[in-house]
Amino acid sequence: TPRPTPRPPGQRYVVQPGDTMFFIARRFGVSIGDLIAANPQISDPNVLFPGQIIFIP
Repeated sequence: TPRPTPRPPGQRYVVQPGDTMFFIARRFGVSIGDLIAANPQISDPNVLFPGQIIFIP
């Protein structure tokens, strides 16, 4: 029986209206640098869209 691939610790978060990377980092107790590094798909960390999924390390 194949074993499930372990996922890195952390969680996914769905961006809500008004969220910023700074606010999300503060809410989850992570540094803004770590949050940005964990989400290389976000080309501009100053621009988030409601419904966007980001990874919280």
